[in-house]
Amino acid sequence: MSKYNLAVISQISLAEDDNFSQIAYELGQSIASKNCNLLSPINLNLGYKVAQGASDRAGLSIGFSPALNYRYHVIDNQLPTDVYDWICYNHNQAGILANSLITNAQALIIVGSRSKNMQELSLALNNLMPVAILSIPADENNQALIEYVKALPTSDQQTIIIETEPQTLVELLIKSLDSLYMDLNVDRLNQNNQLFHQLFQNSN
Repeated sequence: MSKYNLAVISQISLAEDDNFSQIAYELGQSIASKNCNLLSPINLNLGYKVAQGASDRAGLSIGFSPALNYRYHVIDNQLPTDVYDWICYNHNQAGILANSLITNAQALIIVGSRSKNMQELSLALNNLMPVAILSIPADENNQALIEYVKALPTSDQQTIIIETEPQTLVELLIKSLDSLYMDLNVDRLNQNNQLFHQLFQNSN
């Protein structure tokens, strides 16, 4: 059984430094190796490399497309399908894509620290979910998001992980989620499942 749904968002283009793509790929592999599901937007940013890494490690990868449907996704938007096990279409409403992505996850990972990610960071914090920022040292000229985090209230900063190594970041994030969801253990899940089965049997 998978552990958590992790949303990954990046504002760094695939056309930038190849080292960025390698780091994103390693993040996807780390997510899959920890038996977590990857949720990522389908676009021309590093999210694709994260999905590729997860797919190559046999992880579950769910892509969020801005397109109306499969036909528009392939023909009009000319977006890929190869590294996604399932695609959620957002009906040509790109503005709701990030909201849909984040609200279906237990945590958010931001690749890079560009200022354009402030909106997603705020959305995740408003949803009371942990956030991890994969800071890329080679992208040192674009650290606006980290500077923004430093100005946040201490209570918000405590829910944010900043790390440069993909594997360490995923491990720290899962540790945070384990603590957050400690009360939702196997016994509690089994209790709910058994109650549902009893209700179903009684209805028949």
